[in-house]
Amino acid sequence: MKSAFHELVLRNADELVTKSQLMRLVTTEIRKRGVTQSVSGELLGLDQPNVSSLMNEKISRFSVEKLMEFAGKLGFAVTIHIEGNGIALDVPVAVSGLRASSMTGETPLIATFEDTSGCG
Repeated sequence: MKSAFHELVLRNADELVTKSQLMRLVTTEIRKRGVTQSVSGELLGLDQPNVSSLMNEKISRFSVEKLMEFAGKLGFAVTIHIEGNGIALDVPVAVSGLRASSMTGETPLIATFEDTSGCG
């Protein structure tokens, strides 16, 4: 099944799918924690208008890199998986700022997304 971005034949559909998945992960985690936008902003290093844009999933406002940084700050382990030509490589992504897990001593959360875009 193709994503809506692919159905619309957008030239950056793959990037939009990635951003959408990352944004959903971040916003779901924030909602799960039940924290205010002010606290979310402190955790992620954002001002209130940008937290609002994030929570309302304004996808064009954030880069893939920034969304990966937010995931790291929320305690998720962020890794890029590269595979092809008989090679598989997982590259840990360094996120700027302290991750929540390093502040609490918890093990980083790991989220796996299944690619349902039909492109991979």
